[in-house]
Amino acid sequence: MAGALSANIASDDIGLISSTQCGIWEFNVDAGIEAADLADLSNHRKEVRAGQYARTCYEPSGDPGAFSCGLFYNQSIAFTTKTHQKCPFSSPNLCLEGAYSAITFETGLVDASVIGINARPTHKFKRSTTCSPLNMSQEFISRVSEANDTRYRYYYGGKDEGNSTFETVGQPFDWLVPVYTVSTYFSSLYPGEDYWHPIPELARPEDTTLTIMFISSAHIYYTKPNLDPIFHAEEPKQVGGLQGTYYFNSDPRARPMACVDKTELCSPDGKRCWSMTSPVPNGVPSSNAYWLMKWALENSNSYDSIKWRLGNALLAQEKISQFVSRPLSPVQWQLEVSQLFATSLARSQFDVLGIGIGEDREKPGYVELTPAEARGHLCGLVKVKMTGAINVHLGWFLLIFALLFLIFFLTWKPKTVGWKAPERGYGGQREAIMIDYIIERVSELSVWLLGFAKEKYRNWKASKQHGNQPTDPDAEHVDNGSEHNDGPEDHD
Repeated sequence: MAGALSANIASDDIGLISSTQCGIWEFNVDAGIEAADLADLSNHRKEVRAGQYARTCYEPSGDPGAFSCGLFYNQSIAFTTKTHQKCPFSSPNLCLEGAYSAITFETGLVDASVIGINARPTHKFKRSTTCSPLNMSQEFISRVSEANDTRYRYYYGGKDEGNSTFETVGQPFDWLVPVYTVSTYFSSLYPGEDYWHPIPELARPEDTTLTIMFISSAHIYYTKPNLDPIFHAEEPKQVGGLQGTYYFNSDPRARPMACVDKTELCSPDGKRCWSMTSPVPNGVPSSNAYWLMKWALENSNSYDSIKWRLGNALLAQEKISQFVSRPLSPVQWQLEVSQLFATSLARSQFDVLGIGIGEDREKPGYVELTPAEARGHLCGLVKVKMTGAINVHLGWFLLIFALLFLIFFLTWKPKTVGWKAPERGYGGQREAIMIDYIIERVSELSVWLLGFAKEKYRNWKASKQHGNQPTDPDAEHVDNGSEHNDGPEDHD
């Protein structure tokens, strides 16, 4: 019985963050160079931890029992993957392999409680990302020869100081370093404030952001050829000291790829959604938990999943040992953007926690941006999994407590309070305890009740027998006749 009760008493291992220093903090760009350098290091660490968490805990083989995967209320945020999707740009010609060659990742409608927000009701959100390698024709990538250098300029949108996006010089394979290099640019929800301004052909749907990445493979040998549009390697090469044929990327051009990200905030019933830049619609309740959700999603996009790590963010980089790479998938670019999407979701999980504890409050150059209506009210809204502790069901706990008290009471010696009890307990092998006292009292009560019931039964039976005795109708008639005979007397 105790085992059955104890198996039901454990509820879960979820707890609330008890910090009183919660809030939304952001770096002030006017704080100075030294503070800016420290902020860059902090942002790099945030991106690294989200990426490591995504690789460990978003994979099907991820171990949910590992400490790193047991922190959040939910280990991961589920999403679906769809290939052969419509090119997300205004000109389908920009997608390298055709109008329906893109890949899309979608979460669907997600309740804010999934990312650890503890409130009732909670708002909801949607995240989606669509990516594709880009057209590399001469219209967008041009070769420029200057002296002894061969340069390539990439025209996917101008920057503040020119009309090209990016430029490479020389042959990366000659750099003698076995790495992937990545350069990335971003077009935000506020394009007027951006450094990079995409060409009209790259125009994306309203209320979305755009990330473009240029990826080059340097001095890397591959054991098998690969026709992946981003991680291309099909030129054979004999390597001194190594047996067999290896392959490398002989194209000096960087390979461009772009992703369109969209985040929608939704009402608690999921029927109305709006963009990150829109106010809460009329008729939809706002709350402190809403602001917590919104700010936790600010950095959930492709750009903030790679801009600090660059080449180190790539799964392909982990396959390199010295100068040789293990075989890559023929759709390696799809695996890479899937990992970036998972990293963007993990980033929102970490940012909820960071806001709940005021992670950046003591860092130099950071200022609080918590909205006035939510300031001081975000504490206690974040739930996480606890290590070394569990919650219990109050009802089961009280039941076990009552059971323990009953056991104590039944084994108590009644003579300590002067109660009359048998000298010895049941069987005569021990001193009487309370249960013996109770058994004796119950036995006495049972004897009395049995006697009382027997007496009542005898009385009832006797009264019933007396009331049912038979009568003599002839005798009654004679008596009546002698009493009422008014006829004449008979005289001799």
